[in-house]
Amino acid sequence: MQGPRCLDGLQDGNRIARRRANGIYRKSTGKITIYIPDHGNVADAVATFLHEAVAHKGLRNLFGAHFDEFLDKVYANSNSEIRSAIDALAGKKKLSTRTATEEYLAGLAEKTDFEHLPYNGWLQRVKTFFIEML
Repeated sequence: MQGPRCLDGLQDGNRIARRRANGIYRKSTGKITIYIPDHGNVADAVATFLHEAVAHKGLRNLFGAHFDEFLDKVYANSNSEIRSAIDALAGKKKLSTRTATEEYLAGLAEKTDFEHLPYNGWLQRVKTFFIEML
């Protein structure tokens, strides 16, 4: 599998998107673009789709105006290991804590074997936040 390409020429409203990624969710249009040639197999493409559709688009649509509040609760209630992973992601990619938390959740969404994720207690708390906020 090749590394992420620069997605040139993908229209986002009146501007052209230029970003290094295997897939993109655009908040402005609500559309997801998956760059198939960068995926080595179907499983890779599915993981990118889950990353973009479940976490980025799905969570934003689900929580709407309360999305930032949800991300803040997830981060605040994370154990030190998860918080450190989010903080490392924020530092590495120069992201805000909220955006890094969203990316962390998006990374979890790529994994389809949810029962065997190492943070089931934490995921149960995230599920509780879902229910409380809805």
